[in-house]
Amino acid sequence: MDSDEEHVQKGEEVYAMTQIGSVDEALQLGMASERQAPSPWTPSMLRLYAILSLPYLGACLNGYDQSVMSAINAMVQYQSYFGMYAGINWSC
Repeated sequence: MDSDEEHVQKGEEVYAMTQIGSVDEALQLGMASERQAPSPWTPSMLRLYAILSLPYLGACLNGYDQSVMSAINAMVQYQSYFGMYAGINWSC
């Protein structure tokens, strides 16, 4: 029983020490970023911009496609050509 209690106490101490260490690291990082702002033109930032440009373009194109198809579905010529009838949701 004593060994279990000691183990729990040691585990709590280790957990507390890791929390204090991470807080110290966060404070140091915060103080360093106040002294010098990070550059947006580093190679890692340029890589991040390239990676994030793909989902951005995908979201833009999805919105464009959706608006175009909504407009086309509302056209009388399109509806008559494909035999679409009013009152039925054909977009599903």
